Order: sequence, then structure tokens, then C-alpha cells
Amino acid sequence: MNRFMYLMRLTVMLTIGLLFIAGCSSAIEVSKPPIKDIKELGPNQTIVVGRFVLEPPLEVTKYRGTNIDYVMVGVYEKYPPKGKMALSYSDILYNDIKGQSYFGGRIEKFIFVKSTNRSFYLVGCNFGRIEFPARFRVNISPDDKAIYIGTIIYYRDDFNGFKKFKIKNEYKKAKKAFQKKFGKSLKLRKSLLTPIE
Repeated sequence: MNRFMYLMRLTVMLTIGLLFIAGCSSAIEVSKPPIKDIKELGPNQTIVVGRFVLEPPLEVTKYRGTNIDYVMVGVYEKYPPKGKMALSYSDILYNDIKGQSYFGGRIEKFIFVKSTNRSFYLVGCNFGRIEFPARFRVNISPDDKAIYIGTIIYYRDDFNGFKKFKIKNEYKKAKKAFQKKFGKSLKLRKSLLTPIE
């Protein structure tokens, strides 16, 4: 495949990704919104800290002024349908699956989102032909004010097909980033993602 065809294919996939993000934003509530200040944390709420990484890293591309360096995962408050690895565009567009929402963040950066202090489940999202697979339980205890769920590393090929993924423990880095943002008044508990069937 020559360079021109590769760039055309990449442009099409990234365009689909942008449309998918727009669809997600309009059809599904963001039940785990980003949190910027500790004052935003209410009673019975927990800060969830994690990170998404691509290997090899994706060259940052711009499309109409928007950086394409964002990943999203689907959220279920109850156990997701068996075998469901990723929300599809039709799931989002037609809201076919009840009790779903999503959250995401910039690739490589630690993300900080606000959640109720109850466990929930993650599945991936499918950006057209680019799929971010996931199927995990996020374990939150009622007295948790902040937890670190791990770093999800996605291994991809040259055409953005994902070959595998793993969870890496970067607790020390996460704690440093957490304390820089929120101070030292809250304890960040390590609670790595648990794979589910």
C-alpha cells in the first residue's frame, strides 16, 4: 500500500472517529465527568484515576483544528451483556443498550473523573474500524474518595488494528499526578481493573 492510500485510509478512519465522538456526546449522558477541583467532589462520590496508552504511539493528527488523541470507553452501572467488548456506533446513535454511558480522556495523560462510590463496568468503544476493546469491573468501596484503576495499554498495528491490551500498574506516577492536581488531603487507593467474562 503506497503512502497516499495509507494517508487516505487514516483520514477516513479519523473522520469516522470524530463523527462517533459527536454521536456519543449527543446520545449518551456522561455519567463519569472530568473533575478539575476537589471542591467538586460531593458526598458519596469518588475520583477515578486512570490512563490510556497506545503502543506504538499514534502521531498526533489534526482534523479541522481538533487533535485526534482521545479515547473513550463505555460505562455500565450493571453487568454488561456477555461478550460485549465495545459499544458500536449504532449502540450510541440509537441508544440500544440501557444503563450505558461513557467516559474518556487524552491518550498518554492521566484522567480524573467523578463517579458515585459504587462499582461499575467498562466496555470499549468502536470508532468505525478502530476499536478500543475493554471488559472490566471498576472496584469501588463505599468509603473510597479516590481510586487508581491502572493504565490500559493498547498495542496496535500500522493500520490501527489492535492486537492486544494489558493493564499496567503505574501507581507511583498516578499518585504524583493526583497530588499535584488535588493536594494530599485525599488518599488514592490502588484498585486495579478486574477483567470480566
